[in-house]
Amino acid sequence: GGSGGDEEAGAEGDDPPLPFVITPHLDQSAMFGAVHAALAAGQSVGIFPEGGSHDRASLLPLKAGIAMMALGAVAKHPHLRLKLVPVGLHYFSGHKFRSRVFLDIGEPLDVPPSLLQRYYEGGEAQKGATAALLSVVETALAAVTVSAPDYETLEFFWTLRRLIKTGTGPMSLSQQVNFARLFAAAHTRAVAEAEPPTDDDAGSPEAPPRTDVSEGGGGRLSLGTLTRLKAMAAEYNSTLKSFGLRDYQVVSVMAHMGRGRAASLLALRALLLVVYAVCLAPASVLGLPLLLARGVASLKARQAVAKSSVKLKGTDVVATWKLLVALVLVPLMWCGYTAAACILGEALPPPWSDEVCLLAFFFLPFLAYGAVLAGDRLLGVARSLPPLLAVVLYPDYRWQIVDQRRALLEAMQALVDEHGWLDEERGAPSPVASPLQSPQTPPLRSG
Repeated sequence: GGSGGDEEAGAEGDDPPLPFVITPHLDQSAMFGAVHAALAAGQSVGIFPEGGSHDRASLLPLKAGIAMMALGAVAKHPHLRLKLVPVGLHYFSGHKFRSRVFLDIGEPLDVPPSLLQRYYEGGEAQKGATAALLSVVETALAAVTVSAPDYETLEFFWTLRRLIKTGTGPMSLSQQVNFARLFAAAHTRAVAEAEPPTDDDAGSPEAPPRTDVSEGGGGRLSLGTLTRLKAMAAEYNSTLKSFGLRDYQVVSVMAHMGRGRAASLLALRALLLVVYAVCLAPASVLGLPLLLARGVASLKARQAVAKSSVKLKGTDVVATWKLLVALVLVPLMWCGYTAAACILGEALPPPWSDEVCLLAFFFLPFLAYGAVLAGDRLLGVARSLPPLLAVVLYPDYRWQIVDQRRALLEAMQALVDEHGWLDEERGAPSPVASPLQSPQTPPLRSG
């Protein structure tokens, strides 16, 4: 078919033929057999059904492999009590070392007997059974993940999660993720309801009635309200980024700290920052080769984006390449610095020539670990300076940021208090959605 297309394009003088790649057939029978044997032996098999990593704000279309494995295993071992367990991974800063991740484990699923019967029939019925089970898996994964059409909307969900509090205090990590997921579902329904019906839907007597997106509090969730809140959240986040602030600093420092105390803390922490920097200077010099890991990770991220049709910035590969490069560099640096200490120690009188070599070999790892801990302290001190600077140098603008946050918080809480968000799995409003309370402590406006 390719050669015929080439001749036709050349004869008519149209655009030249486009290159294409033929993917070779892969015999995966051994892989499927190993999976079936493992499941039959009572073992667990972890599968990433998207088929690859990405940094998008929503799930990619799932690959059929998980459905084929599940149906094939039960068909091969009829007495196998197979369970499919959906797991959602929620990374808070996935491209950074030691960042938080939350695992949301859903309810186990059984392989429906009706699909298994269709799978036995083979042919198109087998393909239909595979597609149907894949749809069940996709629905289950959607219940344990937070998806958004774009990063701006996803950032809005995280802002809501960060600001909203329950009546008993801040949400736990699991409550935050669950609340963001329920809000994302309500947002999706609101957008769907706001879309004008097509001509076919309008003229069809069987068109399903439009339903409310909320229960327990009142009227329909307005897309205009959501749009206004998204704009307020985007403006507030932009303000935070321009000042190098974090949301918790607006509450704990800018809203409740006097100008005099902020000035004294600023001077003290600036001095502490200098002390940390001086103490870390030797370790920083020794750790300069590790900058290569960051450079390689950035390069690999750009290459991954260029080769992929689903990656946006390649942040999903950054931490991986940092770790891979560090696994090679750190042992090389350890051996290299130990060798250098041994060479320099030869100029010392005995027994120091041998002891310096041994001390370097055994204590360099502890020095590196101490440098990591001290570096965390240094970054913590550095991050505490922007709000103190804002309080001391920009006392008027400081209250604009506080008022901006308060207005956003009140608007978000009013929205949730009025509507709540239905947990469709339980058929009741989410326990983290109502009642919500605003902070009771008024801000300190002095200085």
